[in-house]
Amino acid sequence: MIVRRFIRVAERGTSTLELALIVPVLLTLVIGAFDLSWSVILSNMTSQAAREGARAAIVRLNPTDAGCPTSVPAAVATPIAAAARNQVAAPGGGTFAVSTSAGGTIADACYVQVSVSTTYQPVAGAFLNQGSRQVGATSRQALS
Repeated sequence: MIVRRFIRVAERGTSTLELALIVPVLLTLVIGAFDLSWSVILSNMTSQAAREGARAAIVRLNPTDAGCPTSVPAAVATPIAAAARNQVAAPGGGTFAVSTSAGGTIADACYVQVSVSTTYQPVAGAFLNQGSRQVGATSRQALS
């Protein structure tokens, strides 16, 4: 009888201790999975936005007989940026930067290049003292 009582007293609080040891590990795994999946989503969104911006650019820019365009005029860059931004959902009021460039030669093919980037602050960054991450993509399309 005394042995049973001693065993029950010795095991008191073990469930609480196990919970206290396991919860931080599980919380870290859940937050890490959320951060990883959100960064993959942002990467896919910026990639899609860059492709759509490049598609809009090849419609609006045309090479001339004199050669390939070397820059993208502001009147053309604005609708390109709008086409790219239509493909992304800005989480928490985030902003996406869109830059365009053009170049190439008539012999090698003219191209337009659209880059889309944003910054992402991981949720785990608040706990682990990490800074924000740059997420971006670039798409280059040949002009015809």
